[in-house]
This record gives sequence, structure tokens and C-alpha cells, in this order.
Amino acid sequence: MPPSINRMRKRFTVAAPSDVPDGAGGVTRTWVESGAVWASIEAIGGDFRFASERAAQTITHRLSMRWRDDLTPLHKLRDGTRVYEIRSVHDADMERRFLVALTSEIKT
Repeated sequence: MPPSINRMRKRFTVAAPSDVPDGAGGVTRTWVESGAVWASIEAIGGDFRFASERAAQTITHRLSMRWRDDLTPLHKLRDGTRVYEIRSVHDADMERRFLVALTSEIKT
């Protein structure tokens, strides 16, 4: 079922990866703002685990927005200090009207 337009009230900043050579054969990844998007957000699950001897909580969200073809799992979405890593994106209604991004927000 396609999302409702009137629920897309949250503004997210889109961040794209930018890899810069580090001079030692590797790269340093930074994140560059590449736009903004209005979306609705819904928490759909959560997980708690220990990673690297630290407690980490992962919260999964579904973000629904107008169709765009430039958003991929390589991007991140930001809402203030909250960062959402995109896990997958798909065409919500198979008509290229809406896009749904499944994301994870990691809290340590």
C-alpha cells in the first residue's frame, strides 16, 4: 500500500559517500550533503547486542518518500544528530511514485 503524502512531514538530509585517497593506498570516507527529502518514518523493529565489548542497540525504520532514483544503500539519511543507514530501497507502488527505504539507526 502506497504511503500517504500528508504523513511525509519529516525533513531528512541525504548524505553521499566521498572517498579521498589517504596516500597509503587506501581511502578515507567522508559524508557530503547531497540534498534533502521529506518522508514519513515508522519504527518497525529493534535489536540489542554486544559489539566490540560495547552494548549496541539497532532500531529499524521504514522511511516513505516521493519517488527519486538517486537514493541507494550507499547513502545515509540524517535528522539532526540521528543518522539512518539505508539497508534497501524499493518502489512502493511499482509506478515510480513512492520510494520506501528500510534503514537502521545504531545507538551505542
